Amino acid sequence: TTVMSCSSSEHSSHSLHSCGPVEVSDAEKSSITRKIPARWSEEEECALVLYLQEQVPAAGDGLNFLEKHFNNAAQHLKTQFPNQCSGEKTGATCASKWTTICISYLCATQGTDHILQLREEYFTVIDLKSTSGFTWSDKHGAGMESCDPVWRDYLKVIVA
Repeated sequence: TTVMSCSSSEHSSHSLHSCGPVEVSDAEKSSITRKIPARWSEEEECALVLYLQEQVPAAGDGLNFLEKHFNNAAQHLKTQFPNQCSGEKTGATCASKWTTICISYLCATQGTDHILQLREEYFTVIDLKSTSGFTWSDKHGAGMESCDPVWRDYLKVIVA
């Protein structure tokens, strides 16, 4: 086995030796900065909720807004609040804020126990979807009755 000394890589084009301090150009410095986080006022949150309320017919029963709805909401906020002092409200930040508002509302109206139950049911459905031999539809569920032997066997496995 050949062991290379540190000095043997000194003239290599793949050297790990530093050739002195590295200067960071102004252009590189500016690309290192992080985005300014979006801060929401109560008026902006209210405007978001009111805008999305107008879009409810397009969102369906689960209030599952599409990306285009959040992008349009962001544009609406830019128009309504042109002098924002924090980071830009984008479609992604609007979607995140909407999720936060919904969770806060559910916690306030239903309690955290209800939220935990919803979370458990959600992950049960995800598990069910990935289990071989089962199907799931949001309209018909698993398509079985509670007395179905296959369903009872499945419950025994997940409860255990």
